[in-house]
Amino acid sequence: MRDNKGIPVLRVQAVLVLCLFVQAVMFTGCSRKQQFEGVITSEKPPMIYLFEVEGVTVGSRKLIDSIEVFANGHFAFPTDSLTLKLYYLSYQKDGKGVGGNIFVDPSGMKVSITQDSVGNRLSITSDNSIVQSYADFQQAIFHSSRSVPNVDSLKSFIKRVQEESKGTPLGLYLFSTDVRNGYFTNVAELDSIKNILLTGYAEYVGTPYYMEVEEKLNLLANTVIGGVAPEIIGLDKEDKVVSLSDFKGQYVLLDFWSSSCKWCRAETPNLQRAYQKYQDDNFTVLGISTDHDKEAWSRAIEEDGSYWDHMRLRPDEVLDVLQQYGIVGIPEIMLLDPDGLILAKGLRGDNIFDAVATAMGDPVM
Repeated sequence: MRDNKGIPVLRVQAVLVLCLFVQAVMFTGCSRKQQFEGVITSEKPPMIYLFEVEGVTVGSRKLIDSIEVFANGHFAFPTDSLTLKLYYLSYQKDGKGVGGNIFVDPSGMKVSITQDSVGNRLSITSDNSIVQSYADFQQAIFHSSRSVPNVDSLKSFIKRVQEESKGTPLGLYLFSTDVRNGYFTNVAELDSIKNILLTGYAEYVGTPYYMEVEEKLNLLANTVIGGVAPEIIGLDKEDKVVSLSDFKGQYVLLDFWSSSCKWCRAETPNLQRAYQKYQDDNFTVLGISTDHDKEAWSRAIEEDGSYWDHMRLRPDEVLDVLQQYGIVGIPEIMLLDPDGLILAKGLRGDNIFDAVATAMGDPVM
């Protein structure tokens, strides 16, 4: 059959069908979402759960997705809401039992998962180099922790991996973890961190761990030596509101402590020595407690004879204050001048008295 122009109708129809097919294939290819695909090769659970590993600690997880595991062990999570960072896979909704950390690349990835013969760990392999590099690191850490005789050796191993992985997502993750848990006292240390971030990880600007380091640098800028100590508000022993700014105009020795911290209370004699010598010279000690239990806090003050100014942080504000001051462990003792500038920090032992004596213009023996 021909149309009035002499062109075979069947040929025209065939061309139209072919064009529509090509368009459909192109549209499907363009709209296909990237996926985190996996196959479980050991015993298969009915569901698998994906948790976001939150910044404060690797043990802090938030359930964000769940998906059915098919009879052949296959599953797939869409990655449109995921970012380049650490997640946790679990066979249980509460995150307990069989599970393991996994680094997710939202551009797409395939993994093979099996339950490790030791414990409830998941062993992961992937065709994605980003995912596999973290899996290899995790496996090495697991075996090293079982064979390495001391913590320092394990830290050295992690530091070496961080250096070898510089410029990669794994390197950035380890670097951000190092910064998050690090203790910094001066501007030069912050400049060094900033330089590593800018020169080693510029291509990851805007990713979670890059932004985490940036945020930490911004916080630390006010809490290194020479910075202005941020405001702190708490409650005194009579539950009246007390603020750090109430002590402006005095030299203040800030003592972050807790009644249950034996290392904190061991510094009390050193604080007493400074307080007894300079309490009449425009100087005071301000204890800042992280205690939730008011009775335990009050009892410790009486037992130790730490009769100076005190405040107790509200329980829901403890973490914010510690993060704002870049505190990763207590005791943390620092000296402020009358304008609130940090003169010294990380003070322990005789250095407490020496720092105050120096600020007062007295010779240090």
